Amino acid sequence: MKKTQILAGIAGAAFALAAWAQNQPTTVTNAEPTTTIENMSPNTTGNTQSYTAHSQAGRPNRTHFDFGVSVMGEWDATTKYWAEPGSQPQTSTATATFSTTPGMGGRFVTQQFKGDTGENYFIGNAWYGFNNTTQEFECAWIDNTSSNILFSHGTRDGSGAINFTGTFADPTSGQKKTTRSKMSWTSKDAMVWEMWNTNSDGSEYKSLEVTYTRTSTIPGEVPKFTPRTSTNPTNTTTSNPPKSTSTNNPNKNKQNQTGANSPK
Repeated sequence: MKKTQILAGIAGAAFALAAWAQNQPTTVTNAEPTTTIENMSPNTTGNTQSYTAHSQAGRPNRTHFDFGVSVMGEWDATTKYWAEPGSQPQTSTATATFSTTPGMGGRFVTQQFKGDTGENYFIGNAWYGFNNTTQEFECAWIDNTSSNILFSHGTRDGSGAINFTGTFADPTSGQKKTTRSKMSWTSKDAMVWEMWNTNSDGSEYKSLEVTYTRTSTIPGEVPKFTPRTSTNPTNTTTSNPPKSTSTNNPNKNKQNQTGANSPK
């Protein structure tokens, strides 16, 4: 009799533990660190909103589309570099390719930059994106003259230019310095990247100017955009550079495939 009572008690405890576990939140370990998805019930409104916010923050929208079509392609470039305030600029030529980062659904754009100074080659890579949460453009730049990664972020102004601010460690002083950059378009197939460095007294001087001329467009993974799926209603900028109509790309079939992703 006592043995039967013990077994019944164990079974009852196990049943109660299972029932308690079913009522607890289910955490998805592979999700974003701050995302907890609970069993759906009338009391999970807050968690549903959090999940929706994460989903919308990661979704490409019109801003990603407009930036992608404004830069994608092959470009010839001329660079001017000022080593210090008041110095004569060092001029060189370069080529650049802007393409959507593979597998990212049009969220990010990669630049591959190759320059020839006459004495050696300058190689640089950059990645651009638009952060839906902060409503800012972001850029990361690396090149073969530095072990530093330059991170910048910025917003569009009324002319459509993107103004970036970044920081880097000055090799001479070891101190953090601020740099300001501007990415602007003079036509659909011409753009300029300018950079200003900050002196120790807080004044600025122009250190770099890269003038790009698009020579051809290339196909890319441009995000499909329709107004009903836009998750960026607060971004009302309408001064984005127009889509290039350059026709000197020999691969017309691939261009037509890219055109199928244009806004409906």
